[in-house]
Amino acid sequence: MLKGIANIVSVIFHPLLVPTYVLILLMVIDPYPFGFFAMHDKNAGLLIIRVFFSTFLIPALAVFFMKMLGLISSFRMEDKQERIGPFIVTSIFLLWIFRSLVAYPRIHPFFTSFLLGAIISLFISFIINLFSKISLHTVGIGGMLGLFFLMVMFTNFSPFVLQLGMFGTYQINTMTLLLIGIFIAGLVGSSRLYLNAHQPSDVWGGYLIGFVGQLMAFAYFN
Repeated sequence: MLKGIANIVSVIFHPLLVPTYVLILLMVIDPYPFGFFAMHDKNAGLLIIRVFFSTFLIPALAVFFMKMLGLISSFRMEDKQERIGPFIVTSIFLLWIFRSLVAYPRIHPFFTSFLLGAIISLFISFIINLFSKISLHTVGIGGMLGLFFLMVMFTNFSPFVLQLGMFGTYQINTMTLLLIGIFIAGLVGSSRLYLNAHQPSDVWGGYLIGFVGQLMAFAYFN
């Protein structure tokens, strides 16, 4: 049962999904920098689809075809050398979506900064992957934590309402968001270790790379 839970956590918080989660969260917190008044705006949905396609669907399809062509032996990519191709594909499309959005006036500055931080972290991870199988799951979650930390330190966002359907409606501030992020990060890291997907150093290193990448990107834009 625990193995099943660990696999579900790994799928839900797959690193390729993190940019889409961050985009939706920023839209919920403050849609106005995106030029929207609410999440149900048609253009909001189009932007989410655009980011989802570029940062998740296309890289995921590329990995699928690599598996079909025998370029990788498993979707888990247990051999660090097999991760080189997916690294390159993901980098290309992450750079493309960042380049296309950075000059667009109606994009939340925290999201463009997050994308740059993700690119920085991905390139650092690529280099480290030549020597060690760094955990990309914790790189992604570490980046999300870095964003939450920056939101706590450098913004005065008012508490926002989070609607969870049948689970109710909650008012959350950025500090609470950071604490939730820390809990998720612990859950993801524990899942990767439980599945024997990584060594502890790979998990902790992933957190550090993701977090530092966001600090570097924020410093660049500010």
